[in-house]
Amino acid sequence: MRILLPLMLLFACKSTDVQQTSPPPQRLVSLQTHGCFGFCPMFTLTLWNNGRLDYLGDRFVEKSGPDTVFVSAEELARLKTAIESTNLWQYPENIPTQIADAPSATLTAFRADGTSHRVKGSMDRPQPVLDLQKMLQNTAEAHGLKVNKGVNPNEIPPEQRREVVVLLKPEVNAGNWIRQFTDIKVQLLQRTGTENRWLVGYNPKEIEEKAVLERLRNSEGAVEATPNRRSQERE
Repeated sequence: MRILLPLMLLFACKSTDVQQTSPPPQRLVSLQTHGCFGFCPMFTLTLWNNGRLDYLGDRFVEKSGPDTVFVSAEELARLKTAIESTNLWQYPENIPTQIADAPSATLTAFRADGTSHRVKGSMDRPQPVLDLQKMLQNTAEAHGLKVNKGVNPNEIPPEQRREVVVLLKPEVNAGNWIRQFTDIKVQLLQRTGTENRWLVGYNPKEIEEKAVLERLRNSEGAVEATPNRRSQERE
């Protein structure tokens, strides 16, 4: 018994030493998407070498805030191969774009020594960079993280919606115009006719027609706002 006790203590110390010296997980790559004039999803994905995939939803996403999933060993191996073959380190940090209002993103590669390199750009980035971004997003989608499609926070279900017609000044961009309404939920639906005239939806349970018409008429860029009588007749 006197011999076994020191041996047991020795093995216990060795086991503790192994646990203490286990290397912490390392980041491999991260993807951060940026905004556009529409409802491009804004989120961050971070892949670690242990298969952990961290998600942080910012704006225009189905889920806001953090979440974490774990990819399979096969998925991790494919992603590692894609990261190595893409070699983000060979590209400049910023790649200019000639495409107006195109969604942009930043991919960042990490090394074990703590160094990192980012590549930011839009649709003008090299195809391997675009493919790596798509691969990361599709992997996230496969694990239940909805990142491929943006969510309009002002979208109103048709069964809850009433409509008004707004005439904007010829030079006004409707998508930019609708953004000024941050305290009421109004949704740009479609253009009607050749003039800069638009159908705008609202929820009558949240705001009365008289109030929404007054807000729209008095907004910057609007000429007039009237009820959409046809939509009321259909009810």
